[in-house]
Amino acid sequence: MPTNNLTSPNALANLLSSKSVSQMLGFRDRSSFWGFVWRESVPCIRLNARHIVFPEIALNDWLAARSNTGGVK
Repeated sequence: MPTNNLTSPNALANLLSSKSVSQMLGFRDRSSFWGFVWRESVPCIRLNARHIVFPEIALNDWLAARSNTGGVK
């Protein structure tokens, strides 16, 4: 599986907000979401002290790498 360089223009083409990623992953509260982001090393970019974005390509690659394609045992 190819990995994307976060400095390439394509990797930064679509940046997702924390709110949209939180909803996409099914979190209802910010505290749980941010704990998950830091604990699981979700790919993100800190633009400043209060603004973090998620490159869509890197996030999709991260999710694909974590997916369970072998079924439940």
